[in-house]
Amino acid sequence: MNTPHTGTSAYEDGVKKIPHAAITLEDAAMMGRMSKRGITIKVSLYMEGRFVDDAPSQNVMGEIIGSQYPDEVIVLGGHIDSWDVGQGAHDDGGGCVASWQAVKLIKDLGLKPKRTIRAVMWTNEENGLRGGNAYRDAHFDELDNHILAMESDAGVFKPSGFGFSGPEKIFKKYSRYWNIIVSN
Repeated sequence: MNTPHTGTSAYEDGVKKIPHAAITLEDAAMMGRMSKRGITIKVSLYMEGRFVDDAPSQNVMGEIIGSQYPDEVIVLGGHIDSWDVGQGAHDDGGGCVASWQAVKLIKDLGLKPKRTIRAVMWTNEENGLRGGNAYRDAHFDELDNHILAMESDAGVFKPSGFGFSGPEKIFKKYSRYWNIIVSN
């Protein structure tokens, strides 16, 4: 592909900011082969990188209100930002589309979920989870009523596993369902 995965920079307060750069995987592999052959590698690097101020952004949400327990919320989500060298198709356009389409399908089929189903497309995930943190802060008083939150962030292929953040007792309670989903 010949495009570097540029990454991000993070600096602690009081630490001098220094530039960093990335090279392509192909160039890194080539330099590795050259080094093994004893070839001295010389790299010239010209950079025009700069720090820019943050710009405002907004999360995007849509929901179906629950028929019996409207205050209990299930969140499905993805993030609407991507890396500078990607189009965001799998990181994370796929997660956004899957979440949005799940809510749309429930509506199109005329299903009436007992709990509120909310699709959230978070902003600024790649640069510090800021959209997710903003959602948490905006809904802080309601978090005890959030029953489940799922984000697809590795493409919309066959599920191969789940990551979990939360209390061990909740993990044990739901892990049997995750095993069923992954095995099918």
